[in-house]
Amino acid sequence: MENFEKVINKLKIVIRGATNRRVTDKEVAEKIGISSQNFSNLKKIGNLPIEYIMDFGAKRKISINWLFYSQVHSSLENEIDKFIGIQYY
Repeated sequence: MENFEKVINKLKIVIRGATNRRVTDKEVAEKIGISSQNFSNLKKIGNLPIEYIMDFGAKRKISINWLFYSQVHSSLENEIDKFIGIQYY
């Protein structure tokens, strides 16, 4: 799994979008739904707020595999297809 800084930098890229502005840690904290103080504390110990990042990614349709493992979605398609099943009652 990527370290704290790499994941947060990817979040900053997503938040920045097509603009060229600087995204602060405070803005990242707001976007993922935690206080800036909590974010700062987590950053000090290198503990990612995984649940909040996953929720942020789901809302923005961003692959958590890319955020946490740098895997692009297309590289996973063939593997996922192996596990599609049909439920019956």
